[in-house]
Amino acid sequence: MTLGINQRAMLYYAVGLLLMKGISLLMLPVLTHMLVPQEYGQLEVLLTLINLGSLILGFGLVDALYRFAGLAKDDQARQAVVANLFGLVWLIALGSLLLLWWLAPIVQALLPVPTELADVRWVLCALPFEGVIGVPLAWLRMRNFARLFFFVTAGKAMIQSLLTVWWLWLGWGVSGVLASGTLTCVGLALILSFWQWRDSGLRFDWYHSRPLLRYGLPLVVSGLAGFALNGLDRWLLADVVGEARLAYYAVAGKLALAVGLLLQPFALWWYPRRFMLLKEPDGLRLNAHYSVLGSVLGFVTAGVVGLIAPLLISWLTPQSYHGAIAYIPLLVLGMAVRNVSDLLNVGCFSGEESKSQMYINLGCSALGVMGFWLTIPAYGVEGVIWTLLLVYLVRALAFYLVSQRLLPLPYRLLPLWSSIIGALVMVWIGQEWVSLWGV
Repeated sequence: MTLGINQRAMLYYAVGLLLMKGISLLMLPVLTHMLVPQEYGQLEVLLTLINLGSLILGFGLVDALYRFAGLAKDDQARQAVVANLFGLVWLIALGSLLLLWWLAPIVQALLPVPTELADVRWVLCALPFEGVIGVPLAWLRMRNFARLFFFVTAGKAMIQSLLTVWWLWLGWGVSGVLASGTLTCVGLALILSFWQWRDSGLRFDWYHSRPLLRYGLPLVVSGLAGFALNGLDRWLLADVVGEARLAYYAVAGKLALAVGLLLQPFALWWYPRRFMLLKEPDGLRLNAHYSVLGSVLGFVTAGVVGLIAPLLISWLTPQSYHGAIAYIPLLVLGMAVRNVSDLLNVGCFSGEESKSQMYINLGCSALGVMGFWLTIPAYGVEGVIWTLLLVYLVRALAFYLVSQRLLPLPYRLLPLWSSIIGALVMVWIGQEWVSLWGV
């Protein structure tokens, strides 16, 4: 198996993913100029529903695809895995669509900020199709169809951006942003489903679906635990600090997410291959090498984002959003630490089940929720950020130790420590630049 990174494929993946997942970041100047902080905070709370619902309805099936198709004995077996997964995600989507429409008033009553019922329904209707999109996109990456991946993701991002700008200009506000996201999500799901059906077919076999669900369900629990750290925080903050301060935190968080987005080309190339690589003669050493390489890239990227993000906020957003600048350093460093735990965890996913990572994520989420309850009333946004950084550090250490016990890899960590020092220096300079420019 060839592990050389095809530069053209990496470029396709980079641009496609940046446009698809980074649309909220790319649209940040537009949204902050067209929405006041209170509206932006309301939008952020509604978007957390997408994160929560996608985790539940996704059933961890994308990771199951990587695991079972990656370790399948031949191409025919891989095709059978993806065809069955494709049928399973459509069954889940159709079964949940009407249920979510009926649940919309209940969800509206549970939200911590006032919202329109129509806005809640726009969000909930997108959730089933998020799960449908995940499997074909993962299969495109496993097949290394980088060009097709780019065209479908870039097309969605461009259309969504145009619709968002148009409907904001018409004065539709938060509703326009949500409607554009839902409609383009449904369109992409239908296009990808047609391609997937042509490529692998569609089937549903309960006997072969049970191992996929058994592998994926602990990942759902882990995902819900992750929501407790990246979703529940916004709900709790909205009750305590209000929508405007929540908007500052959300803007800083969007820019911190640039760390993850910039690392996605590496992740798109590496995650589908790391289990297949374990079967190679030198697989353990190469797994360790590329995992450390990705971790180093994470801290270098965090340093660069921490260096320039404060200036971007001051230049591209109105004065009313500049309170977000102070939250940048710890948020970008937290993203880099989280990236480490996602890479140095191969042993936790290499078996037939994935319970070890579930226990780690549950424990860390419990620690995070306890930290939120203790710090938010007294320290607000600052309490959330320090809690997140602590939890990410504990999670990274736990994944490293448990993974090494299950599948020891020959990691060389000196480059990682050097990159951490470099990132700290860069984020400090970023804050000093703000003072120098008089923001």
